[in-house]
Amino acid sequence: MTLSETWVIAATAAYLLFLLGLLFVAGKFRWAKRLSQHPLTHTLALGVFASAWSLYGSSQLALEYGYGAFAYYLGTGTLFLFAPLALAPLAELCRRYQLQSLADLLVFRYHSNGAGQLATIFLALALMPLLAAQLQSLSVSYELITQGQHFNEDSLRSNDLVTLGFATFVLAISLIAANKQHYSRLPLVLAFDTIVKVFAFNAIGLLAIFSVFGGLEQLDTWLLEHPDNVALLYSPLRETSSHTLLLVFIASSLITPNLFHSAVIQQPKGNIKRILPWAFPTLLLLLALPIFPILWAGFERGVLTAPEYFALGLPASMERPSWTLIMFIAGASASATALVTILISLSTMVVNHCLLPLTGIRRGSGLSRQLKRLQQLAIVGLMVLILGLYSLWRGQHSLTEMALLSFIAGAQFVPGLIAISYWPSGNRQGFLAGLSAGAAIWLFGLALPTLFNIKSINLGYGPHLQLGLEHWDTVALLSLTINSIIFAWVSLRSQATAEEIYSAELCAENELSQPMRSSLDVFSVPDVEKRLSLALGGGPSRDAINKALQQLKIDDNERRPYALRRLRDQLEANLSGILGVNMAQDIINKHIPLRKHKSSSTDVTLMEERLAQNQNELLGLPAELNKLRLYHRQTLQELPMAVCSIGQDLEFVLWNKAMDALTRLPGKQINGSHLDELPPPWGPVIRNFYHSGDEHWANQEVQIGDIPHWISLHKAKVQTPMEGRSQGTVILLEDVTETHRLEQELMHNERLASVGRLAAGVAHEIGNPVTGIACLAQNLRYESEPEDTQDTVDQILSQTDRITRIVQSLVNFSHTGQADQSQLQNIHIHECVEEAIHLLKLHTEKPDLQFVNTVPQDAQIQGDSQRLIQVFINLLSNARDASPEDGVVTIDAEQNQQQLILRVTDQGPGISSAIMDRILEPFFTTKDPGEGTGLGLAMVFSIMEEHSGSVEIHNLGPESTPSGAQFILKFPLKP
Repeated sequence: MTLSETWVIAATAAYLLFLLGLLFVAGKFRWAKRLSQHPLTHTLALGVFASAWSLYGSSQLALEYGYGAFAYYLGTGTLFLFAPLALAPLAELCRRYQLQSLADLLVFRYHSNGAGQLATIFLALALMPLLAAQLQSLSVSYELITQGQHFNEDSLRSNDLVTLGFATFVLAISLIAANKQHYSRLPLVLAFDTIVKVFAFNAIGLLAIFSVFGGLEQLDTWLLEHPDNVALLYSPLRETSSHTLLLVFIASSLITPNLFHSAVIQQPKGNIKRILPWAFPTLLLLLALPIFPILWAGFERGVLTAPEYFALGLPASMERPSWTLIMFIAGASASATALVTILISLSTMVVNHCLLPLTGIRRGSGLSRQLKRLQQLAIVGLMVLILGLYSLWRGQHSLTEMALLSFIAGAQFVPGLIAISYWPSGNRQGFLAGLSAGAAIWLFGLALPTLFNIKSINLGYGPHLQLGLEHWDTVALLSLTINSIIFAWVSLRSQATAEEIYSAELCAENELSQPMRSSLDVFSVPDVEKRLSLALGGGPSRDAINKALQQLKIDDNERRPYALRRLRDQLEANLSGILGVNMAQDIINKHIPLRKHKSSSTDVTLMEERLAQNQNELLGLPAELNKLRLYHRQTLQELPMAVCSIGQDLEFVLWNKAMDALTRLPGKQINGSHLDELPPPWGPVIRNFYHSGDEHWANQEVQIGDIPHWISLHKAKVQTPMEGRSQGTVILLEDVTETHRLEQELMHNERLASVGRLAAGVAHEIGNPVTGIACLAQNLRYESEPEDTQDTVDQILSQTDRITRIVQSLVNFSHTGQADQSQLQNIHIHECVEEAIHLLKLHTEKPDLQFVNTVPQDAQIQGDSQRLIQVFINLLSNARDASPEDGVVTIDAEQNQQQLILRVTDQGPGISSAIMDRILEPFFTTKDPGEGTGLGLAMVFSIMEEHSGSVEIHNLGPESTPSGAQFILKFPLKP
């Protein structure tokens, strides 16, 4: 039975045009868009894996390998059955970094442009036989249903025209669907076509069972009557190749770019773990069930076609034209969809990894046109190669042989793919060496001998070396074995670069990589856009920036280094989806480079963001570590003390809630920002403290609004536990405003108490000049000479000045206040000591005690004179109390370029070692109750800290019998 060529061509064209229309409908209606995005649609779209060879060649495979024919479906089904382990890590990498092809994935993992170029070229060569098989299946099947077994030159010419027309139609569809907007709608078209293929193939299977044999029971009877057909299941024509066949199909399941794109890149997140492990193997089972019934029915009916076309010959021999046409249309659409999807995916790889590096990128609005034209050129070039190979072989090899050539070549990618997620030690050199060795063995052992019909080679010694498809199993095992050994050996013997190691850590399953913080030489979003425009032009760069900002949900006025690094990474990922990883990395690294630091530190902010985004997917040790991280982070966030952490590159890593409340600056704006960007009043304080060599600053005044606050700051270095290397600094801020005010009040009361204790001496000192004034006034009434009168008046004024000085000293001493750093003045330290001695002499206790001031009169420091007088009064008062009645208290000083050192030395019994460590504590005193508050030396210490000075205490003489105490005050000298 033959069919009308017109009807066959018209029906097939109508169906293919219907699929093209469905491609456009998928983007027009809301229901079609929702249906295109449904997980089941994406699962059915994987049916593109079942090309024309799957429908036709499976019968030939069953004849030659018996149950081994199921290896094709069992191998692929096994891979998808373990999709959570085999595919999920790859899909997550492709989703996170927008990798669009197998070559992109290899470039990203091995950090090598050469890996992408080698993979693209070899994959293109490997797929040529499989693609040529699609044209051959159409040509042969068209001949079978239109001319039957009666071929002539006219029919051959007609077949050539039909095949060429079909190839032209596929080329046109490929050029249309290559548009990304259309390509995203393909899953709906592929899902519908899968349903048609499954329906048609199973319909022929049911036709074989119920129309040829009469039912399942009759089929069992027929098998018993024909045991030779049962024997073929267990003893096929090629007995030794079934296990190798299974290995090849498991290894090469993902090498076709269309299946890789559908299974790894386009699958919705979560679909791989929830649906694919059971849905796709079920789909493969439906495609595998009719194989043997069709094969047996063909034998029973005596179908004259080759076994690989029994699915067409069977309904034709039964005079079932409708089913014959349906099966032909299913086969033609299987060829068309396989060719279109592989051409589009493969052309993208060729453009990104082969053509663009040669042509470069055209700046401006011509970028999209350049990419479109390059892809069109690649599609046309690939189609020409497919037509050339088809014309060269033209029926010399079966569909099975042509498919095996491609799948054996695809198996060479397996070692490199496994190492992506499960062997971080694999490196670029190992992958390139292994793949090159495996490709060479395939090329010289299978491809070239098949192309030129070479059966063996005489090496000049020993037996001839057998080559070609007759020995495909030996060549497949040899190439894959040598590929794996060389990959492992070279990887272990060679040194990977730091970039390779980092990429391997990113790709590793449950990876615990530590991204290193780097800095950029751009400081704003406009700077990034300006740099990017140098490569892409103004329009494309602006569009790329806006898209990345929307994805990251950040503003275009962002200046934080961390946010700019995220923008850079997002731009690289987005460009990878357009230009490929190779060109995207080159553009970003050239125009927005990372600055290298001598001492790099872990980017904790990025690590925490990644963990927060993927914490529900973590398992095992990473999940436990994440829980520990959350516990510690929450502890720091809820800590009532204000804490911030600054990295080695001066970026804020932590800013807890207490810091939010104290500074009124939200942590979301501060984390990831630079220390120099912190606004006043906190910026100068924290910045100066960070750069100082001090670990503690006490009572620093900070003006918050119109209210002064006093803050104590403490810091400590954060070191790595293993290396002991500093990774940053933790700064703790303590609000001591209330404590400071209480201390000031206590110190003021202490001064007032001191004034009270001096009252008797003051009365005596003021009484003497007042008595003198009274006597001089009485004498004045008797003076008659002007000169005597004038002399008396001068004496009165002198005594009045004396009273004024005494009163002013008391008033100054009783004033309270805090040293204001902005109002510090150059003061003569000798005069401050003299003023303190003068005030102490107002006290009548120990009148014979001498104060010897040998401080140089030209010694100057910057400070608050009244507060320094308080320091000297407290020290000299304690020295007086400790010294004997006729003792001497000495005050001397020496000066160098850095500091002024002043010593107060008494002749008392010294300070006991038991209380030496506590003597500067507030409220600690050795005096009897009521005689001292214990704030004197604490006040000295506090005022010295305000002046950035220090206090040291020593005993003179032997430790057992000291002969006095010495207080040493050190004042820094500012240049």
